[in-house]
Amino acid sequence: NEKHYDYLVSLVKRIKDETGLPVMVSPGVVPRETLRDLARAGADWFALYQETHNRKLFDRLRVGQSFDARMNAKLQAKKEGLLIEEGVLIGVGETDQDRVDSLFAMKEIGAHQVREMGFQPQLGTPMENHSSPPILDE
Repeated sequence: NEKHYDYLVSLVKRIKDETGLPVMVSPGVVPRETLRDLARAGADWFALYQETHNRKLFDRLRVGQSFDARMNAKLQAKKEGLLIEEGVLIGVGETDQDRVDSLFAMKEIGAHQVREMGFQPQLGTPMENHSSPPILDE
């Protein structure tokens, strides 16, 4: 919704103007113009986690979302001058090779910061009975 995007842009500008602190936004996949507006308003970082770079696993984890749209949003944000934070989720059925592939995919897009997070099941969600990964996997 364009109204929500405008509000986010105004919030970023206000925070930047009043604090001077680095600002990270994580609005999901948004229009190119919104990315440009966020950068102009003072956003420094754009965080959008792919969670996996295995397309089949992505389709199971992010039902109804587009793998390519998420990747392209990060690349577009980078073109607009935003720093990119990317991340993967561990313990959701990925293989060791999937983890390696994700690290190289994040390197390939030139992510400025990467994060690896362990899955934590939440009651009331489709994966509420899925266990968390061993701590050493993180």
